[in-house]
Amino acid sequence: MIFIKTFINKAIEQGVFKGQNPFINIPISREDGKREYLTENEVERLENLLKSPEIAKNKANVLRYFIFCCYTGLRFKDIQLLKFKHIKTESFTVNGEQKQVKIIDIEMHKTKKRVTVPIAEKAEKLIQYPEHFDKEKFVFDVMTSQPTNRYLKEIAETANIDKLLSFHVSRHTFATMNFDNDVELLTISKMLGHTNTKTTQIYAKVTNKKKVEAIAKFDK
Repeated sequence: MIFIKTFINKAIEQGVFKGQNPFINIPISREDGKREYLTENEVERLENLLKSPEIAKNKANVLRYFIFCCYTGLRFKDIQLLKFKHIKTESFTVNGEQKQVKIIDIEMHKTKKRVTVPIAEKAEKLIQYPEHFDKEKFVFDVMTSQPTNRYLKEIAETANIDKLLSFHVSRHTFATMNFDNDVELLTISKMLGHTNTKTTQIYAKVTNKKKVEAIAKFDK
């Protein structure tokens, strides 16, 4: 309706529309959409399902790269294009200790913006390194979106998760888990590849965990 209102106003300005403006005195405002995300418990359930010997090979494959996106914030197209050449090892000082950390260094398909995301140990365990290493080889055998989404729906049912799993959900999950762990907004924004923190703020979920922690401070 905002889109239509804009064009009617433009048409009135240019003398194209001669009738009465149907939007006079009618305010139109946006409503925030419900951005679904997974809790840490739900991600853990998916990890346990992946370890189960009963899960079919194709479903396990899809589940592996979906969980990886929950820990990296990559979009579907980015995980499709992720190659071993995009995974690099760099040296960092963490809590006074020198560590070798693997990071994803990739140009995002949607924005063409280069991002670097450290790979958590849980995420790295999901990578199956080939016997004969080839930097041009894709990290995951990503199926097209249609079978991927079909398998994700079945996976959610098996894991008793009453949410529609998608790669928007995995991206929101990554952002929310970082907020829960008190990672600053700017850092999350950089890892998601946003140009400004205003875009990142739409992912800023005030979870029940944070609410409980806030109330618990009264008891102290």
